[in-house]
Amino acid sequence: MQCERKKEKRKRILSVVLAVTMGMSMLTGCGASENSQSAETVELKGEYQASPFVQAEINSDTVEWICAAYAVYTQYNHKTLGVIGGLSDQEKESSQDRIKLTLSEGWGINGRDDVTEVINKLLTKGHRETYLKTVKKLEKKGLLELSTEEAMTNFSEDDEEFARYQDAHEMYTQYGEHGMDGWDYSRALQVLGDCYLADYINLEECLDLSLPIAKKLQSAFTSWEELADSYIYGYAFWQNETADDVETKFRIQAYAELVEMENSPYSVAYDTKLENTWKDGEKRKEERKAYEMSDGYVPIRCTDTESVQVRLPEEYVFDKEDYEEYENTKFTKPCGDGDSIYISYQAEFLDDRNNAELQKKYWTEGNAQEKENAEKKGGTYEAGEIKSLSVKEDLTVFYLAEKEVTEGGTQQISYQAVAEVGGKYLVKCYISDVASPGYELMLGMNEEALIKELFSDFRW
Repeated sequence: MQCERKKEKRKRILSVVLAVTMGMSMLTGCGASENSQSAETVELKGEYQASPFVQAEINSDTVEWICAAYAVYTQYNHKTLGVIGGLSDQEKESSQDRIKLTLSEGWGINGRDDVTEVINKLLTKGHRETYLKTVKKLEKKGLLELSTEEAMTNFSEDDEEFARYQDAHEMYTQYGEHGMDGWDYSRALQVLGDCYLADYINLEECLDLSLPIAKKLQSAFTSWEELADSYIYGYAFWQNETADDVETKFRIQAYAELVEMENSPYSVAYDTKLENTWKDGEKRKEERKAYEMSDGYVPIRCTDTESVQVRLPEEYVFDKEDYEEYENTKFTKPCGDGDSIYISYQAEFLDDRNNAELQKKYWTEGNAQEKENAEKKGGTYEAGEIKSLSVKEDLTVFYLAEKEVTEGGTQQISYQAVAEVGGKYLVKCYISDVASPGYELMLGMNEEALIKELFSDFRW
């Protein structure tokens, strides 16, 4: 078959739609090889054990490549790009029941024992088996030497298999026997990601099983465009649809969105050398922990793997025992006569629900309730105005002073402070000083100096 001659004649349906959607050029290439080889089967040993690391500790171009291989699926389902399975560590636990239900109903996977059976079926047969049988039918009719447009004149549009014949002809013209590889192998990687989210396999096992599949998939095509093209063709073939059908169009649109993104998952080079970059994951985890505690800094945990680190003057005493047990970041500052100021930090990712403006709103709304609660107990509560302080050129702290006196005369002055750090984190700080009746409160003498001390030295 003269591949170059075919290119001039064919009308590649999905690429035409993609070109209209995105203004991208027609994809080129005759397919990787005329001889299709089955991917190796995978094997899973032993009982489930939690992985010694999480993705953020071992992220690499190889891991990003695996995630990008099923990015169309991730984007179509409005999941998180760039993470295994499309769910971050924070999202994983709350979504696990739904993931397990999807695996059970969609794949018949109900536990660890089912994982390799399903994956191996995808690797050895998948929809490639039906695709190649369809191609064989086209070959027997002598239609593979024609353009797709010419070949389809031999079928009635009322034929139940019309769309499938058309998809198969398009795929074979472009990619030969590898036409369905993008669909089957990408799904194998995606299912392994879901099995990791369901805790049927751990992250290390997921990546170990994914690596040979990713290598096989990579070798079948020459670019992300070709892989995505095969994936979308494969979906259409499975559904017996053409590019004009709604569900296929949605996936075409998902791909268009991915390509247009500033930080597209396809930014990782298609020809990246795929290799095991997680074998020393546990060592890297220990190195990260050591770094977080180096040079006088201590971590304010945001997730299991991400933190903002703060460094305070020597007179602030870090509560190491509390951190080791609960990962709370707390300090005390002795002020003489056995009195101390207490400081605690929290960190969250900046988003629509966690930012400085919303925090100020919460403070304002909460003041009336705090006052009511104190008065019900026979005490008093006062809150000052929310103030701002520029600690550095790129760091502004907002803070609120509060004073409460109980019925028995115990006094407490406290500050709530918040700052957006590094354009990524929301750091909250709570400062308090409690004094029994007859004792002087130490906090509040120079609030600006205190806030500067607590917010002047971060790294992340």
